[in-house]
Amino acid sequence: VERRARESLGAHLHRVERSEVAAGRRGFNYRKPEILEDRSSPSSMNSSSVCDWSPLMPHDGLRIVPYRAEHAEAFRELNLAWIRKHFTVEERDARDLGDPATHILAPGGHIFMAELKDQAVGTCALLHEGDGVFELAKMTVAESVRGLGVGRALGEAAIAFARSIRARRVELLTNSSLVPAISLYRALGFVNVPLG
Repeated sequence: VERRARESLGAHLHRVERSEVAAGRRGFNYRKPEILEDRSSPSSMNSSSVCDWSPLMPHDGLRIVPYRAEHAEAFRELNLAWIRKHFTVEERDARDLGDPATHILAPGGHIFMAELKDQAVGTCALLHEGDGVFELAKMTVAESVRGLGVGRALGEAAIAFARSIRARRVELLTNSSLVPAISLYRALGFVNVPLG
């Protein structure tokens, strides 16, 4: 990802991290953000077993669910479509997308799928980096539902899950040319931090 971002039109690579602090106040720490228990009142629940966030969709039927084996093709194809549109598929992409059970889940990662009326329309993953740190990655939404809140629902579900397992930090790498994605990450509470 880092090499792809640096090669893509000379774009600057961003690393962003998200932090929440107790007592309902939000704070950002550029060195060691933490995810702590959310002490705010619970929001209304949808049918998802992963998150308690009400979708921003104008219609019913959006669910954020944990990855199942039958999601393998949708996970791969959604990600490949996005990568091919913006970059080129690299060896690691092909490996991870070809066998997510081995390369994402087995090392302690998690994958979330957005289903709209039982059809997979989006996905994201938390890649386990070790020591309570996860990378938010493999986040994409089908072109047909972009702008309808599916990406935000996925991001909120991943963050809520990270909080529930007491993750110490969630971070991601992104390319500065992906303006809509960066706007979403900022809306989710991520901030830019120096690479390195």
